[in-house]
Amino acid sequence: MYRLSCSVAVLLTVLGTLLPAGAVEAGLFDRSHPVNAAREYPQVPAPNRLTLDVNIGRVESRIDRRIFGTNLEWFNEAGGLASANRERRDSIVRLSRELGPVVYRFPGGILADYYDWRDGLGPLINRKVTRHPTDSGASAHLFGSPEYFRFLQDTGGEALITVNAGTGSAADAAAWVDFANNPNNARRAKEGFASPIGVKLWEVGNELYLPGNPTEKKIAVTPEVYSARFIEFADAMRAADPSITVIAIGVAKSHIGPDTEYPDWTEKLLKAAADRIDMIAVHNAYFPMLYKAKQAPVDVVYPALWASPEAVDESLKTLDRLIARYEGKRNIGVAITEWGALYTIPRADPYWVDHVKTMGSGVYTARMLQVFMSHPRVRLANHFKLVDRSYMGIIDQNGQAKVPYEILKLYSRHTGDQRVESRLSPPMSYDAAAIGVMKAQQNVAEVTAIASRDSKSGRVFVNLVNRSMSRVYSVDLKLQGARAARTGEILSISAPEPTAHNGRDIPREWPYKPEFEPYSSVPAGSIAIRSKPWSPGTALTIPPFSVLTLALDVDN
Repeated sequence: MYRLSCSVAVLLTVLGTLLPAGAVEAGLFDRSHPVNAAREYPQVPAPNRLTLDVNIGRVESRIDRRIFGTNLEWFNEAGGLASANRERRDSIVRLSRELGPVVYRFPGGILADYYDWRDGLGPLINRKVTRHPTDSGASAHLFGSPEYFRFLQDTGGEALITVNAGTGSAADAAAWVDFANNPNNARRAKEGFASPIGVKLWEVGNELYLPGNPTEKKIAVTPEVYSARFIEFADAMRAADPSITVIAIGVAKSHIGPDTEYPDWTEKLLKAAADRIDMIAVHNAYFPMLYKAKQAPVDVVYPALWASPEAVDESLKTLDRLIARYEGKRNIGVAITEWGALYTIPRADPYWVDHVKTMGSGVYTARMLQVFMSHPRVRLANHFKLVDRSYMGIIDQNGQAKVPYEILKLYSRHTGDQRVESRLSPPMSYDAAAIGVMKAQQNVAEVTAIASRDSKSGRVFVNLVNRSMSRVYSVDLKLQGARAARTGEILSISAPEPTAHNGRDIPREWPYKPEFEPYSSVPAGSIAIRSKPWSPGTALTIPPFSVLTLALDVDN
């Protein structure tokens, strides 16, 4: 069995209770519904031309490039990074390097709270095989700390380690900090790393507020227990290295449906431990989770998915106000250490399960990143996940890039560290239905914009997302705070339908039928960042369900 997203423990519990095996064959779903049927999406010009005013001289907030990170997990050959197939490994590393120097969270996920980091040390041939505590699978420890550190060196990435606060001890966590960061740690030197790694980002546990799956050992705790445990862990870990950033796990709700027994978890945590918290990690950006929607139509699901970042925006504002009440002078940040498109699981609805790789999911990814950029307190975000042996990775198990990978790459490589003032004249809007765990949203702007500036090079980046299902927008750019734009480059990602993708990536051994594949009229591998020059004064044209970034060299 393949491990799924570690943030769907509640979803899996509900589905395991309500849906018997063989639900599709038993006729519990309407097989005739055209979720993945071929269709055209006609494009029409928007009735109004938009104006985007950008003042590059007025910096509104800092953008932390750590928001472009992703997740790695230790099991199932780390999704392919520990595969015996060298070509596959090299392809994943190459694509990871092309993302730029992003943050990679390791070793999970739910399994982080069962993980003994010492199992990932020593010669590969001597490493143990561990049963997955949450399913019937088992994995050899082929990707441990040494392999993770080498991967970071090969890609230029930064480490974020989640320590075991579910079944592990504070002493175990402190020993891992020492292993990574103590210049004199003999065990690390024995593993081939004479110099310290310098891991600065450390998260204490993962989702210990959730009840978990029916088959797993119950490790959920109350906020009072976690708060005391966090203090113990943070003190022990800082004793090993006082310079580290320690991240506590919190709860921030932006969706409808089941979540946790402890809606006041974050406030109780802040009351007890604010003086020791550097960041609070929340997982409030998984959508649409269609576990109650039977064969919902594309024209309902995608617009609702694209609107869901607005609910996350409100959730982050609420979290910001809560942190401000308790942080004092500490300046606590927010880390979204898992997030991404998640539709369902095969047992519940195989027709929607693989839409995580589509252009529609790419639009959602882009808008969510815009929301993160607009919140100065958000200093870290990790898309779930880099590579996977099921359907969740932004790179598939064969080392091929999916559409959300292209979006993350575009933003990582073409966003400045300073968000500057931008004002977009109102585009048309739409109303999105409540479906899955997504709230109903009214007056959702079809086009959104974020402008940023690189403080070192002076380059300006203007990012646009079009959430319309049909309208092509023209946008006139007006720059202030610069004498002129000397040169420009348009970088865009688009497709002729929201269901378009870069080809099949579900493992061949899965009983996955052709009608379960999202419809796509484009050749496999063809959806990628497209570049063309831009001349000053030329309007920007952005088609439906697409993303565009204008990179500018300007005279200040």
